[in-house]
Amino acid sequence: MNKRWFILLGVCLFFTLGNLYLHTAPFSNTMINYTDQNHPNTENSCLTDGFTPWAVNYHNTLPDFKKRPFTSLLVGIVSNTFSLRVSVAFVWVNYFFLFFSGFLVYYLSLLYLNTSWKALVSVCFYYTSFSVLLAYFIPIATYDEPIQYFLILASLLALKKEQLMVFALLFSLAVIARENSLLMLPGILFFLTGFHLKTLWIDKLTSIKYLLACSFPVVVYAVYLSWFFAANPEAIHQTTDTLSRKFSIYQQNFQDAEHISRTLLSFVSVTLLPLFLILYHRFKVSRTRFHQKMFSAFWLTFFINTPIIFLTVFAEESRVFYLPFLFLVPVAGKLITDVISFSPEFLKYLLSYKRLLLIVVIVTFSWWFFQYLYTFTHLPMNENLYREYHVGGCIFIGLILMYQNYLKKKGA
Repeated sequence: MNKRWFILLGVCLFFTLGNLYLHTAPFSNTMINYTDQNHPNTENSCLTDGFTPWAVNYHNTLPDFKKRPFTSLLVGIVSNTFSLRVSVAFVWVNYFFLFFSGFLVYYLSLLYLNTSWKALVSVCFYYTSFSVLLAYFIPIATYDEPIQYFLILASLLALKKEQLMVFALLFSLAVIARENSLLMLPGILFFLTGFHLKTLWIDKLTSIKYLLACSFPVVVYAVYLSWFFAANPEAIHQTTDTLSRKFSIYQQNFQDAEHISRTLLSFVSVTLLPLFLILYHRFKVSRTRFHQKMFSAFWLTFFINTPIIFLTVFAEESRVFYLPFLFLVPVAGKLITDVISFSPEFLKYLLSYKRLLLIVVIVTFSWWFFQYLYTFTHLPMNENLYREYHVGGCIFIGLILMYQNYLKKKGA
C-alpha cells in the first residue's frame, strides 16, 4: 500500500472517530447518548439506551420504515452475533459504512479529478457536510443514510467505470435501503450516461443499454414491494394511511413561526456552504464548463427533491435535503481548491490587524445571527453544534472572499 492510501486511511479514521466523539461527548445529547428526565444516564455511559433501541424497534415495526430493511437487519445480526446492546450494534453498523464511504468518495473523486490532493479535499467535504458531520443529533436523527450513501457512491463508481450491471445491482440495493434514491435516477440517466433523447433513434443500442440499466432498479423495487406487501398484508392499509397523511405534512412544516424556522434553517444548514461554492465557482472563478454533467445532475435532482421534502417530509430532519449533493462530492475537491488555497503567502496576508478584525466580526455576527434565528425553533442549542457549524461555514465563506481579494491585489 503506497503513501497516499495510508494518508486516506488516516483521514477517514480521523473524521470517523471525530464524528463519534462529537455524538458521545458530555456536552452533546444525540440519538446514541440520549438522556432526559425519563432516561437518565446512571451508568455514565457514552452510548445510552434512551433513544436508539426505540428507533430500531420503530423501524422494525412501522411499515413505512420496515420496508427499508438493511440497517435494522444488520443491527440485529451484529447485536445477536456479538452479544452487544442494540445501541452499540447500531453505532458499529453505521460507523462502519461512514468510514468506508470515505474510501468510495476518494476513489470516485480520483476518477473525476485525477489528483490525489483534490480527492482528499472531496473526502473532507463529504465528512464535514452538515447532515454527515452532525448525523445523529436530534432532529436530524440519521438511520438508513450511511448504508444508502455507501451504496449510491459505489453505484456511481461502477457507472463511471462503465460497469452497468454492477451499477444497476448496487443502485437497486440503494433504493431498497431508502426509496428516495429513485429521485437521483433522472439526473443519472440524462446526464451521467450516454443516453440522449436527440440520438435515441440514431444510436438505439447505446440508448437502450443505459435505459435498461436505469430502469432495472425501478423494476427491482416494484418486485420487492410486491413481495413485501404479500409477506406483510397488514402493512397495506397502514402504508395507505401513511401516504395519505404525507400530503398534509407541509402544514406542519409551515404551520407556525417555530416550524417555519425549523424548516428553513434545516434547508439552509445543508445547502448554504455547498451552494455558495457552486455559484461562486461558476460565476466568479471558472469560465469553463467544469464537469457540467455532474452539476446538471445535481440541479435536476435538487429541484425534484426539495419541493417533495417541503410537501411530504418533515423538513426539520435536515438529512433529507442532502441527497442531491452526493453528485457534487466527487468534484468538490476542485470546487474548493479553485476558490481558496492556504498557502504561506495567503496565511501571511491574513495576519494583519484589519483582516483579523474582520474574522472576529464574522464570528461575532454569525454567532449572534444564528443564535437569534434558532430561538424561534426552541431547540436546546446547548445540546447540539448547529450554531457552531454555521459559524464555521461563515468563516470559511469569509476566507474564500478574502482569498479572492488577495489574488486581485497580487495580480495588481
